[in-house]
Amino acid sequence: MMHKKLLSNFKRLWVACCSLVVAQAAELEGLDRGQLERAVGQSIITGFSGKSPEDDGVESVCNLLKQGYVGGVILYAYNIENPEQLVGLTEKLKQADPQAIIAIDEEGGRVSRLAAQKGFPAPIPSALKVATTEDIPTAKASYAELAKMLKRHGINTNLGPVVDLHDSDSPAIGKLERSFSSDPDIVTAYAAAFIEAHHEHNLLTATKHAPGHGFARFDSHLGMTDITDYAKPEMELRPYYNLMEKGLLDMVMTAHVVNKHYDTEGYPATLSSKIIPPLFRDKGFDGVIISDALDMGAITKNYKSLEDAAALAFVKATCDMLILSNNPNATKDGTYSPNANIGKVITELFALKGERDEALQARLKESPRRIAQLKQRLL
Repeated sequence: MMHKKLLSNFKRLWVACCSLVVAQAAELEGLDRGQLERAVGQSIITGFSGKSPEDDGVESVCNLLKQGYVGGVILYAYNIENPEQLVGLTEKLKQADPQAIIAIDEEGGRVSRLAAQKGFPAPIPSALKVATTEDIPTAKASYAELAKMLKRHGINTNLGPVVDLHDSDSPAIGKLERSFSSDPDIVTAYAAAFIEAHHEHNLLTATKHAPGHGFARFDSHLGMTDITDYAKPEMELRPYYNLMEKGLLDMVMTAHVVNKHYDTEGYPATLSSKIIPPLFRDKGFDGVIISDALDMGAITKNYKSLEDAAALAFVKATCDMLILSNNPNATKDGTYSPNANIGKVITELFALKGERDEALQARLKESPRRIAQLKQRLL
């Protein structure tokens, strides 16, 4: 009984905190530098090194969470040793910030961080296999078991489902069987089962990779990916719009893909004002847009700095959340050097610019509200 009372009190406090963030966003001009930094920090999702609460990387990211320089973390396989260790790690992260997003890519098949050899249940099959071997109720039951496992280990956000269309020539999607189907309606049905199963256990999802990565012939981890000659937007956007009509889009994750039919200057969707805003914001989506990792090769090999790329993503592409993976394998070729402090660097830079940049100020009114509303759904 006491535990339930404490939990109830905590939930009321969390709602109050989220409401305060929304109120602050509406009065941004009156915020001091520290308040600005906390508003910006909610937009940063960062990776980190270490597994144990005593590891330097874990201590460092917990300090960033406590100070409000980042609003969440993303876990990779190297952060995970076994179920007991993972619970201890996520508890430490939640102690640092009870509202933190604790995210993972747990799609099933080849994209799974919770390996059976580490003591976790065998991963669910790939999206393609699920859609070809399981009907919708069976798939939803499978994804419910996945959601329960994530929640049991302290994870509150799964960066899926993939709604890219299947094409076997796509190195990053099709060849890894990450897509449910080449048929947009089949993709919609299975993606809805994935999302609904997670919602039933109070987990958030991120539908990806907008506006479509399924027909790309190059992996954006390695470098810029031009889909101008391959994209089929009338088909690729249909799952997003179908899911939006059903109220099932928590977050939409951007793709680092170039489509010059939309942006003649060649900016990738994650950094462009001409792709995500007209295709999603202008269509009525007022939820959270989250970037794919900004330290992937498509970004780091083509833009001067992560700070510049982050500013474009946040202001131009209206990305409310920015993923900074700090993953040594972000570019898959060993050319990326992680910076554990990059979240703080970007937060401080945005806060400084936000004092005088009207475009950034406008975005700093929108994003904290969207993020606070999203996090309320975790209660």
